Amino acid sequence: MQTAKKNLQKCNFCDHTFSKDKSQCPSCKGWNIAPVEREIVNDGVTSLMDTTGEDDSNQEFIQTGPWDSCFGRNLHDDGTFEYGIPKGAVALLGGKNGAGKSTLVMQTCESVIAATKREVVIVSVEEAKKQVRRLAKRLKLEHADQIMISKGDVELDIILHKRKPAMVVVDSLPRLCPNLDDAVEFCKRLKAHVELLNIPAIVINHINKEEEFAGLEALQHEVDATLIFTIYPDEVRQLRSLKNRNGPLAEVLFNMTDTGLVERSPEEDAEEEDDDE
Repeated sequence: MQTAKKNLQKCNFCDHTFSKDKSQCPSCKGWNIAPVEREIVNDGVTSLMDTTGEDDSNQEFIQTGPWDSCFGRNLHDDGTFEYGIPKGAVALLGGKNGAGKSTLVMQTCESVIAATKREVVIVSVEEAKKQVRRLAKRLKLEHADQIMISKGDVELDIILHKRKPAMVVVDSLPRLCPNLDDAVEFCKRLKAHVELLNIPAIVINHINKEEEFAGLEALQHEVDATLIFTIYPDEVRQLRSLKNRNGPLAEVLFNMTDTGLVERSPEEDAEEEDDDE
């Protein structure tokens, strides 16, 4: 009889007695799950402001041009802002054919090389090397010899860790990874590598006719910023960010010239508004 009592427990909710082999009381249906009887040395919870063992330095940015506000913004301790291409981040850039994505990327590469004194790598599976070279000549890039071209036939992680470039560009993701699941995994792996090397990455992607990354939520989740480059009938270009983990959303207007993109002045925008009226 004593042994039988040892195998019984009293319900914490209704005082009904039932077997210890069961967790749910047969009378009130309450679950009698006892807490783990051991001392918890560390529950893994820390204060938000406790930076022990962490690198609490500000996000690093490379200033490249008037389009920087769409990529990221850094807040300094004195309250001032700095715009630029954030290191350790992946930006997804979309736009229709002829919008000027390649021009934007090449001008960005030129500025990154000038700022860091290091080469950049372009994985160009969309355009032939000679086409990229022609564009560099038209834009009169001074550091074109520091733009390294890969056709995507060597694993990107091997290239990145061997050359340690200042930035990497992928043109374009659908040509490199036609399958969406592969594209998502590629961006996830790319993010890990650029974080380790502390460099930025720009990935050019296709958009739909509504100029959206519709149906690509999983892909957008793996990148830090998504940007759309739009061309209007009057040849004005607009770059706008749709998502940005490194700053607020922004947009910039450009004129396309023979030697590249030039930010539109407020006077030009005001004149255009007057014409519309």
